[in-house]
Amino acid sequence: MLVHAGRIGGHMSKPVILMADDDCALLEAVSTRLSAAGFEVHAVQDGYMAVQAARRVRPDVVLLDVGMPAGDGFSVQDRLQNLEARDMPQFVYMTGSREGRVTREARAKNAFALAHKPFDGRELAVVLRSAVRQRRARQQAAADRERDEDLGDWAT
Repeated sequence: MLVHAGRIGGHMSKPVILMADDDCALLEAVSTRLSAAGFEVHAVQDGYMAVQAARRVRPDVVLLDVGMPAGDGFSVQDRLQNLEARDMPQFVYMTGSREGRVTREARAKNAFALAHKPFDGRELAVVLRSAVRQRRARQQAAADRERDEDLGDWAT
């Protein structure tokens, strides 16, 4: 089993992925594959549930279908913008569309990646691990800055 050595909190923790897709078969297949690859996966079927779950589980990465009921993937990211910067997950979008509009929107949202369906599960796992590493590095840098600020306040 693959485990990411996260320094936040000084403990080892599995990368947490929140996956939202209205295609139940795809949701189950990808969730199973990612779980087997060492991720902790939380799967939901629409945008509303994705927002609620993201606030509850604080995932490293949110893997979102672009077109879902109760909020497409892009609107889910918009609704999560009020999270603290250090709690903000990475966003990876999934789509069956080859429209340039989808690619432009993903770039405008600063998505970590855009996966076109069908995609290779191994490649997706590599992308997600990279997104987790980047998020955890950002969290560690923020924690280091806070610690340094606290030490500066103490020294004065």
